[in-house]
Amino acid sequence: MKNNFTALTHRTGTSIALAKVSTKVFTALAIALSLSVSANAQPTAQSGNSRTNQSQIPAIVYLPDVQLQRLAPQEVAVAANQPVADAVGKILRAYRGQNVGITGYNVRINPSTHEARINLIVKDPRGAEVFEGLSGANQYALFEAIRQTLLSQSVFNIQEITFTANGKPFDM
Repeated sequence: MKNNFTALTHRTGTSIALAKVSTKVFTALAIALSLSVSANAQPTAQSGNSRTNQSQIPAIVYLPDVQLQRLAPQEVAVAANQPVADAVGKILRAYRGQNVGITGYNVRINPSTHEARINLIVKDPRGAEVFEGLSGANQYALFEAIRQTLLSQSVFNIQEITFTANGKPFDM
């Protein structure tokens, strides 16, 4: 059986790239999420490939409100050649909940089944068990934000999401 997944690996960071987004949305997002914002910042691929001058497309990511009670849509620009990985990266960088030691992530996409496998790299040797210690609000803020973002928009073309931690599957 052929493995049709395409893998993308990224380290998490603290800045977010917002191109082609109105100044009002850009400012509101930065203030609401208290993020360090840089117009030229891009996630760094572990392979070391430079992603400067990359074309971007508009997308909606769902980010939690300050109380972690509901997800609010935010218009952002994502990399045209890897929109799913870029959207996941924006959500992980915006997450301000309990620290479980996420140091990076991999996104593997199977275009024939429209499945995204998101591997969260955690420094804790317990792997996925660290996510069980998150409050319900923090689980919602992290995992439901990714689910709603990827499943609700045709630009991502995703119908199923699987989470892994350090390569081992888990369900939240």
